[in-house]
Amino acid sequence: MRPHAAGFTWDDTWYASFDDHLVASIAGHTGGSEAYWNIAVNGVATPVGGCRFRTADGDSVAFTWTER
Repeated sequence: MRPHAAGFTWDDTWYASFDDHLVASIAGHTGGSEAYWNIAVNGVATPVGGCRFRTADGDSVAFTWTER
């Protein structure tokens, strides 16, 4: 688990083939095969993972629990 300044933890798996992380859990919530964490910037899902997407000042970033 990785600590975060806001007081919750998150965990991930690094995938070299995607050159990015897949978020496995946030604050203890995991999806397994039933759900996943989705990342959106300004209300639009990113076309690449969070490590590869550049945000700008004022962007709104949200990780949402998404069922399959």
